[in-house]
Amino acid sequence: QGVQAAHYDLRFVKPLDETLLDEVGRRFRHVVTVEDGALRGGVGEAVAAFFNERGYDVRVESLGIGDQWVEHGTPAQLHALCGYDEESILRALLEAGRSSCACGA
Repeated sequence: QGVQAAHYDLRFVKPLDETLLDEVGRRFRHVVTVEDGALRGGVGEAVAAFFNERGYDVRVESLGIGDQWVEHGTPAQLHALCGYDEESILRALLEAGRSSCACGA
């Protein structure tokens, strides 16, 4: 759909894979992180801080569980409720513009 994207698997938050993130910072202007957990203190914040500290001009959009109470439900229902189901991820990538975008999970 006109979106240039790549997928990177960040298996852990600490220590960050700085070599990988340097590559992403040089290659992309928009990064979408998706995490099955809390956004506050999560990988998206760590990635955004890394890019900022290194001086990369990269916009980071993080999808995951916000600072809110989450009801009970199936994983699919909860992913949709919290905005990181398949449709939400696709929408975030498309809304990133037709610019280059990386998706990290």
